[in-house]
Amino acid sequence: MVLGGHGDEMVPLRGFTSVAAAHHRAAGPEVIERLVQRTRQGGGEIVKYLKAGSAYYAPGPPRPRWWRAIVKDEKRLLGASAYLAASTGTRTFSWACRVLLGRGGVEKIVELPLTEEEKRELDRSAGAVREGLRLLDTFYRPGGAA
Repeated sequence: MVLGGHGDEMVPLRGFTSVAAAHHRAAGPEVIERLVQRTRQGGGEIVKYLKAGSAYYAPGPPRPRWWRAIVKDEKRLLGASAYLAASTGTRTFSWACRVLLGRGGVEKIVELPLTEEEKRELDRSAGAVREGLRLLDTFYRPGGAA
């Protein structure tokens, strides 16, 4: 399970992670750190080998679960990218989080209990997203010339 921005800024939540239905702590800290780094760098690795975007790989598998949750109003807790109330000046941004999904789409953003380290990593991730938006604004200003 990951939160935050996409890529190196994402925050894998070790306490909410399982591998083949077994809690991750059975794997040992070295294995877990290697998996964390692979998770963060996986998108860049796909782009490098395919010479194409990777945005369709990660969101592909959960789509049927999202669709069922909305169409059948299942009120399921799923991972998705959603607009958050966190503000970057006058702009909000979207990033990976846990949501309650039902007929109304994202019906609730669920805050998870995080460790202090995870909170710090999430703050850094938010800072990286804000900086990316700031840089984007230097190239394009809504309502003005590009």
